[in-house]
Amino acid sequence: ALDTNRLQRVTEPLVNEQMLGSALISPSVKLLSLPEVVAIDQIQALRDLPTGGYAIFAVESISSGMQGFFNRTQGRSVRSTNATEPIPYRQPFAAAASRYTALKQEWSFLLANNQLRVSESELKVLKSRSDELAQAFSKLAANPSTESLATAKRLLASFQSQFQSSMRLHSADNSYQVQTWQNRLESLDMLLRYGERVELNRR
Repeated sequence: ALDTNRLQRVTEPLVNEQMLGSALISPSVKLLSLPEVVAIDQIQALRDLPTGGYAIFAVESISSGMQGFFNRTQGRSVRSTNATEPIPYRQPFAAAASRYTALKQEWSFLLANNQLRVSESELKVLKSRSDELAQAFSKLAANPSTESLATAKRLLASFQSQFQSSMRLHSADNSYQVQTWQNRLESLDMLLRYGERVELNRR
């Protein structure tokens, strides 16, 4: 797609859980024919969707400006051959654990800088459930089993429900940000469904 709105119209219907089932999709951006500002806008839009990730075509066409964007938002060169992040389609459970850790770090940063509007009572409950979910993801990644997967799924569903309730205040002025977080939680559920089909069945 040559514009972001069209890209979103094409990709958003594809991330419907009933349509995907246990499939894992990675929408892509073709850099070769896009102006840099449009490419960055499209990549950011894909990052905000509840998907397993995104792909870039014509990576050899990455400009210094694009490289700077990736370094700022991902913390390392996209050309790096020593990346340690788990690859979702190879290690879905480890990828889910890693992505959830990144989410927790983002929330912690906002809390530390008074940029997250959550009541004290709800924050206490949310933190407890968040830590419990993190432990479940770590256990699942380290030792995948039907039992650990069921626990992670249950705790994720519970956390999603609590998260939606707890973010009412913050969502009043930051609805897009909260929706993006909810999408990222949905992408964790997608990784669990995919992992159940491909990783547990390998055992």
